[in-house]
Amino acid sequence: MRVRLTSACALSKNTFCAAFSESEYDDMYSFILVFEGDFEQPWTRVGIPRIVDSTTGWLGADGKPVVYVKSDEGDVYSLSAGEEPRHEKIEGSGVYSEDAEGLGYTNRIVAINETLFVTGYHSQLYRRTGSAWEWFHREKLPRPEAGYEYLIFGDLAGSSQNDIYMNVTYSPASTTRKLTEEECWFPCGTEPVGVRIKSWTVHKIRPRLLRYSTGLSDPSDILMRLSLYHRM
Repeated sequence: MRVRLTSACALSKNTFCAAFSESEYDDMYSFILVFEGDFEQPWTRVGIPRIVDSTTGWLGADGKPVVYVKSDEGDVYSLSAGEEPRHEKIEGSGVYSEDAEGLGYTNRIVAINETLFVTGYHSQLYRRTGSAWEWFHREKLPRPEAGYEYLIFGDLAGSSQNDIYMNVTYSPASTTRKLTEEECWFPCGTEPVGVRIKSWTVHKIRPRLLRYSTGLSDPSDILMRLSLYHRM
């Protein structure tokens, strides 16, 4: 079995967790190691039948770690020492899940003041209320501008549920416009095999940072670069 470190997070200066997952999706399995530095035997190991891509958590009132891990299909597991992992599924998220609604993968799970949030493709942003996962202010979430196909919500942080910061990547819509002679890296018609020369794709140099407070506001600066893209 070949595994790789897929996610880790610190819960305090001497408590952290790290997830190691199978490198192939044909045999989905992950084990999560939780380190508690105050104990003589500090390590705890838990295995789950999914590939983990994000971890989060906090220290409970008793000082014990409260750990949550997530798969890209929207499976969320809560982990406690001495107990079986508890599984939840964010309805509609994912690509291959039976309940997938075409929204795509999820990206990050984040705890803000012990409230869980999950971000994902196609403007997915969920909040866990009680034991249920619900869209977080779906009507206020940003939508792609002209020339972009969808938005990818990524890293998220904040001081409270009313003050949240989030990385947003704009995924450009594809185009079949041919390049001009001036745009070609090689004389048109003489390109080496495999060189990407067919059309333009727009990429952000840095993601936008959106802030939730009294509302959503787009930043004024948009930095882009153009690169050549070839549909193989």
